[in-house]
Amino acid sequence: MRRLKKFLRCSLGLVSPIPRVVQVEVTGRCNLSCRMCPRGVMGVPERDMEFEVFVEVFSKVPQAEEVILSGWGSPSYIPSSTRWWRT
Repeated sequence: MRRLKKFLRCSLGLVSPIPRVVQVEVTGRCNLSCRMCPRGVMGVPERDMEFEVFVEVFSKVPQAEEVILSGWGSPSYIPSSTRWWRT
């Protein structure tokens, strides 16, 4: 149903003035070595987002309906990740 709504909004040119979906890359670190992953070739920095930055991002979009924690790193790799997900 959500995809249908999105399709209709885009088709009719009805763009939401505020983001409904937010994608955040909280880390560039990963403990896997997947053969198809270009992380090593691209030189992705292995560092974490500061917790304060994470909080600030979501203070700007409190109405987000969906949060995607993905990117080049693995979000579960952050040692204090349980603190983050409760925020």
